[in-house]
Amino acid sequence: MISVALPRIDELREFEKRARMLDTNDERAFRAFLGDARVILEKSEGDIADFLTVSRPTLNRWINGRSTPHPLMRPVVVSKILGEVSSKVSVLASYSRGSSSYSAVGGRGRQGLVTRA
Repeated sequence: MISVALPRIDELREFEKRARMLDTNDERAFRAFLGDARVILEKSEGDIADFLTVSRPTLNRWINGRSTPHPLMRPVVVSKILGEVSSKVSVLASYSRGSSSYSAVGGRGRQGLVTRA
């Protein structure tokens, strides 16, 4: 049986790989990265904004191209998001190895972890 966490880990690692190749000077690519990060991390704009210590309207303006962070700030934003992605990979990897007493769906024990053949 394969845990559903494994495909999710692959998806997160693919996002990491693309993010590491991101040209932060390309404003269109940076905007797409921010939108993709929100989706891949399964967080609201407000959650991502809080994490990046900016307001939700500021993040929304960045994503929609009405403004952008200073070019020197963009690598910092990417780095913070990559750190969050790495943390999520670590958590999911621990579920797939069974080293956690909590399942991926919030219950206690491995029996709550959804698996497929």
